[in-house]
Amino acid sequence: MILIFVVAFSSMALAQDPGTVSGHILDEESLGEPLLYANVEIKALGLTTQTNLHGNFQFADVAPGTYEMVVSYLGYEAYSTNIEVHENSITEINAALKAKTITLDLETLLSENSAEEAMPQITKEKK
Repeated sequence: MILIFVVAFSSMALAQDPGTVSGHILDEESLGEPLLYANVEIKALGLTTQTNLHGNFQFADVAPGTYEMVVSYLGYEAYSTNIEVHENSITEINAALKAKTITLDLETLLSENSAEEAMPQITKEKK
């Protein structure tokens, strides 16, 4: 009986209480407006959520440890950071995503050959 009590008590002493990860994701391009429905992921744990209408997100019951967290949104550069989750505490992450920049070669875009290839051939039938 004493052995069972010692084993149960030692396993309870070694168990760590989970922590919480929460934060706020902003759109850097629109003067700090919340980024709605951005994907937030803690890769090693396979946890994924989306920001709400205010740009907020939360993961509850996260085991203490160090993890990579990635925030992504279509048309924006992904944000990646290492987070440290502590027992019985809240890890706060605030980030702003930048819109991706697309570079186009104007000469190629406006050249005669590329315009012909890009536009469908339209033919008129004579009656």
